[in-house]
Amino acid sequence: DRQGADIDHVRHAHELLSVGGRLVSVMCKGPFFRSDAKSREFREWLDGLDHDVEELPEDAFQGIDAFRQTGVQTCLVTINKA
Repeated sequence: DRQGADIDHVRHAHELLSVGGRLVSVMCKGPFFRSDAKSREFREWLDGLDHDVEELPEDAFQGIDAFRQTGVQTCLVTINKA
């Protein structure tokens, strides 16, 4: 995730989202368990929003059908902007 780049992208996309809009993003699972300040702040921010986090299968981005193969553990984050 290159030092929390996925966190930066999701937070920026949320800023651009209109009220009533929905943001759906694939993120690595790191921000949901790491103890660094950026990850903790992201979780606190996310907890204040209407959101859902769904873990994706371990092999979601592996195999010949994957656009870019990776073994990184991922999740699908959905945020509804009130």
